[in-house]
Amino acid sequence: AHEIERWQPGRTSWVWVRVPRIDAASGTDFIWLYFDAPDATDGQDPAGVWASDYRGVWHLDGDFDDSTAHANHGSSSPAADGPAFIGNGKSFASDQHSVVPDAPSLDITEAVTISAWMSPTSLSHQLAVLAKREACEGEANYAVFVRSDDRIQFEHYDAGWRIFPRGTVEIDRWQWVTATFDTSTDQVAVYIDGARVGEVMTNDRALLTDANPIEIGRNGGCGGDYMEGPMDEVRLEAMARSATW
Repeated sequence: AHEIERWQPGRTSWVWVRVPRIDAASGTDFIWLYFDAPDATDGQDPAGVWASDYRGVWHLDGDFDDSTAHANHGSSSPAADGPAFIGNGKSFASDQHSVVPDAPSLDITEAVTISAWMSPTSLSHQLAVLAKREACEGEANYAVFVRSDDRIQFEHYDAGWRIFPRGTVEIDRWQWVTATFDTSTDQVAVYIDGARVGEVMTNDRALLTDANPIEIGRNGGCGGDYMEGPMDEVRLEAMARSATW
């Protein structure tokens, strides 16, 4: 299965391919790319690229459509289009977030991974990546943002706030930010560019379901909590990816 994010004849194109397995240094594992057949039919299967544990894959290339079979599409936004880490992405500023309506597939209770590529242009305020919360001080199923001290924070609400900060981000540099929480192990981990920052944290509280929408680029209406700068490849998964992954 493959998905064409952006096709540009004579220029660079971006295609996502689901590959069952390629071992390191293998001489037998491979995929083929066929080209220069203008009459070929469109064989894309975006939903087949992303396993069911992916609850949202937003490439942010022109729109806020979700590529998974769950079809958790976000609303349009005035955030500007522009070159990003993979293809195009969105450059955010205040009140330029996208809203993804609540859906059963977004009520994640056992394990969660939230990730995105970002290149902040300012760290003068908290930078929201993705949040599913009622309001600034209301209940939250899950949220990830960069704090005012430049640390990445995963948080959720379970009769009280559960906050887990680690690492620091930089301005004007693309960074891959990831947070994971697994209720079966009570572990929260934060990663930058695929490397875990600090030790894992203990969280013996549940993830609660709610009827709140997801906001991409804003933290539940918290004043000043919005992404400022480019962001790309926002993803939500109903599993806790490992350090090896």
